[in-house]
Amino acid sequence: MNEANFKELLVKYQQGQCTAAEKAQLESWVTFGRFDGPVLSDEMLNERLLKLEARLPLANAVKIKLWPRIVGVAAAVAAITFGIWFFSAPRHPELVSGSQNYANDIGPGGNRAVLTAGGKTINLSEAKTGIAVNDDIKYNDGTTIDPSALGINLPSSRANAKDLTLEVAALRGGIYSIILQDGTKAWLNAASKLKFESNYRNKLQRIVKLEGEAYFEVAKDAKRPFIVESNGQRTEVLGTHFNISAYPGEAIKTTLLEGSVSVSSLRGGTTKQSQVLKPNQQSILTANNEIKVTQVDASQAIAWKEGQFSFQNEALESIMQKVARWYDVEVVYKDENLRKAVIWGKVSRFENISQVLSKLQLTGQAKFKLEGRTVFVQK
Repeated sequence: MNEANFKELLVKYQQGQCTAAEKAQLESWVTFGRFDGPVLSDEMLNERLLKLEARLPLANAVKIKLWPRIVGVAAAVAAITFGIWFFSAPRHPELVSGSQNYANDIGPGGNRAVLTAGGKTINLSEAKTGIAVNDDIKYNDGTTIDPSALGINLPSSRANAKDLTLEVAALRGGIYSIILQDGTKAWLNAASKLKFESNYRNKLQRIVKLEGEAYFEVAKDAKRPFIVESNGQRTEVLGTHFNISAYPGEAIKTTLLEGSVSVSSLRGGTTKQSQVLKPNQQSILTANNEIKVTQVDASQAIAWKEGQFSFQNEALESIMQKVARWYDVEVVYKDENLRKAVIWGKVSRFENISQVLSKLQLTGQAKFKLEGRTVFVQK
């Protein structure tokens, strides 16, 4: 791809007019640096970037990396290797200074969850990151949670096991981890619930029910499959690493990192369609209960677990849903067309919301205003 072709494709891409082949070609260049233009030394590239920063004074203050740095690009498009946000930054930097738009600020989420059992609910410690369930319930540092607070007795006997259904819910603005009795590890994203049995010793299957998003590292057990039931979907594995996003009102996405999983769509309690995923594949359960499988970078699906917001060609509406859950805010669009604006980027989830919104605003796609716990999105 030469420089002229790249510029032409980039304009089409931003206008949403690229064919699938053109989109793949452009994204391949951005990712892998395949470009037939003149080669720049590190010194020359840095010189071009300094000139770019002089034209966009705020860009230098924004600590954000969207793609790996690629040495050897054409001078005219050197900024693209550091992120489309530099390329498409607005011409009026005063709009993104943040002082007038973010008079109040909201900190990032934390370890916020509740545990429900026996009809009672308790708040889990924000000073801990997770719990482990066995014959007792402990925090991940070994501190025991008194089961009497829940009005239950954790049994080791077979007779009582059927009565022990537990639920951990990560709140809006929260995240929490769980180690199940079989050794399976689960991490809950904000506004997510996991319901499970405290004792799998006498079960033929290990079944959990998920609402929201979770990453699983399933303990291997060839005799007892591990099954995740979510809204209209059943995922079955023996031992593997995968992520499921199953928020109400959103498409269910299952992304495989390691091993294999079988994903089935359900209607009326019966299996209608089944697909087996391989690593770096993602299934999407559509509104009409069809499963579509695509190749993806699976690490993007668990960026939330690693403390990042990571967007690849993602609609602003989807991005703001994630922001809303993590910062516990509401989002209001002054222009409904902005929901479809497409953005690439990576931002730390440990930033205050003002920093995240300011960085998103640098795309030039939208302007944000924070009032109380409501984010207004406008042109």
